[in-house]
Amino acid sequence: MAYLLDANVFIAAKNHHYGFDFCPAFWDWLAVANESGRVFSIESVADEVLWSGDQLSAWARERGGNFFLTPDPSVIPSMSVVTDWAKSLLQKSDPSRGPAVSTLKYLKTTENRPLKGAIDPFGARSTSRNFQNRLSTPRLALLQQAPKAQKYTTKAVKRFLRVADFDLVAQAHAEGHTVVTHEVASNSISKIKVPDACKGLDIECMTPFEMLRCERPRFVLGHPREPTD
Repeated sequence: MAYLLDANVFIAAKNHHYGFDFCPAFWDWLAVANESGRVFSIESVADEVLWSGDQLSAWARERGGNFFLTPDPSVIPSMSVVTDWAKSLLQKSDPSRGPAVSTLKYLKTTENRPLKGAIDPFGARSTSRNFQNRLSTPRLALLQQAPKAQKYTTKAVKRFLRVADFDLVAQAHAEGHTVVTHEVASNSISKIKVPDACKGLDIECMTPFEMLRCERPRFVLGHPREPTD
């Protein structure tokens, strides 16, 4: 198992926690951990950091393909799995028209009205009251307790399938790696977040700080550098 780093790990480290000017040890550790087969990222993440033309892009360019993995044929089956998972979460109705009424909620609103010709999913035709009565334990409990998969808009799914997040999740799925990201899970229907994709596909996901606590590198204080004008 290795760690696959999202683009925001590099960008946040450069801008905030581990700037090249005051914590070069972080970047040295990433290079050493990569050489030992513990830390990687992917080519499409490199594309996101190379365009800036700053110290981070220079660092990424020096790492090259040994750090930023290019997808090979072994990843293609996982790309199909991730694609199918994302498409399975498309909303069935237009969000602007409101969510579909659930079976149980509908039955409550029609409790005193016969539902002519209604089909009981567990068997016979019945009125709504009889239908609800038939939804007794354990069937009712199963319906109420069954976990519901997060649904997303068509735009959200299409976006996910064409950005680096998709490649990152597929690479981790193919090789059994842990995804490292600053993103947090969300109930939003407008974007598939990396932690949500990892959870849905049974991929381990953690923050960079959790990765560092697992790996236990020591960024020991050294001699301060002379300030440059």
